[in-house]
Amino acid sequence: MKKKICHISSVHSRFDIRILLKQCRSIAQSDFETYFLVIDEAKSKNIKGVKIINCNTESHKLNRFERIFRGPKMLENKINELNPDIVHFHDIELIFLSLRIKKKGIHVVYDVHEDTPNQILTKEYLPKWTRYILSRGLAFIEKKFQ
Repeated sequence: MKKKICHISSVHSRFDIRILLKQCRSIAQSDFETYFLVIDEAKSKNIKGVKIINCNTESHKLNRFERIFRGPKMLENKINELNPDIVHFHDIELIFLSLRIKKKGIHVVYDVHEDTPNQILTKEYLPKWTRYILSRGLAFIEKKFQ
């Protein structure tokens, strides 16, 4: 039986070059059952051996708040259904989901390639007084739970 590997993202596009082409396709070519779980509005499909699954159970594009607070549960439901051997996640807001996945005995790879704590400091949509607090909080969480 082939090992199952799930890449998950609540932020990145299903066509993200780094995730889909460089990672998922390479894994699929190495004879693993490979999934890329995303949250978008498009239909699930298979691209060169990678099963891309839309986990969005809503009928609309999720806003930032919904993506952060409801997206992880959407992904978790599909992970529970697939029962993969490895979950490779790409977004800091999925860090608490990764802890729940680990408790089930699933191996987890933390692969957040953005410096999110520093990026928070430049987010114009956040009030200035919250940026530093959020930035430091995310840095702590990232260091503690990775």
